[in-house]
Amino acid sequence: AAVSTQSTGAHLYLSKLLYISYLVTMLKLPQKQLKNRKGNFPHTPTVVTDNIYKKFTSQGQVDGQVRTSISDKQRNKLLCHTLALTLLVDNFCVPFTSLCKDMGVKQRVLGDTYRSMGCVINKLKGTDGNVNYNAILKLPLKLPDVVIRKGRTKSRQ
Repeated sequence: AAVSTQSTGAHLYLSKLLYISYLVTMLKLPQKQLKNRKGNFPHTPTVVTDNIYKKFTSQGQVDGQVRTSISDKQRNKLLCHTLALTLLVDNFCVPFTSLCKDMGVKQRVLGDTYRSMGCVINKLKGTDGNVNYNAILKLPLKLPDVVIRKGRTKSRQ
């Protein structure tokens, strides 16, 4: 039974979309709900949830109880993984104005994160007067310039 490349491509596309939805769900979870894996991801394979929790959370013991938490560094990592997948799904051009509402993240934060990933942000005005932003990853990749600040030199006398 030969599988067509078109159906394989569609399957991969849908798999990426599903994984993005899992990551967005994880991003929107409050700290107190992190311990409830089955409740947060009810119809998700345990391999996927275990992998997401392993990559993006940390566990520690407080008063004899295991606590699961997401640090700011892990939250940023989760956000970057999510945005990288959105770039792959949308052929490296993502309209992210509506994505901000879905993810519960400020537009400035998404724009800065896309910029740090090497994207250019375009501002588009719609016919209804709304402003939409697109993140475009252009190739070859040009990363932001590194600013090196020199300290003041003191003259010795």
